[in-house]
Amino acid sequence: MFSIDYRVCSACRLAWVEEPYTEPEYQGFGLASAGLAALRDEYGDVSWHTLGGHLREAKPFWAAVGTGVPGEYQRRALCSHVSNG
Repeated sequence: MFSIDYRVCSACRLAWVEEPYTEPEYQGFGLASAGLAALRDEYGDVSWHTLGGHLREAKPFWAAVGTGVPGEYQRRALCSHVSNG
């Protein structure tokens, strides 16, 4: 139903999420927001980012889920501790 790629660096206290996907028949039910919240709960006090820019149609989603979140899911390159693979 929902999937997302993510990486976490405990040394830098940074995390990245990329390519959230919700199957079309489940879109609009809050699965992506809940999935991101679960990751934040699991990894505690880290700053959350993405690797790329946000598509125009996705900007309202990222603004909504990033409110009050350290890092606000803004674009940031991976640190040297985390591979891009």
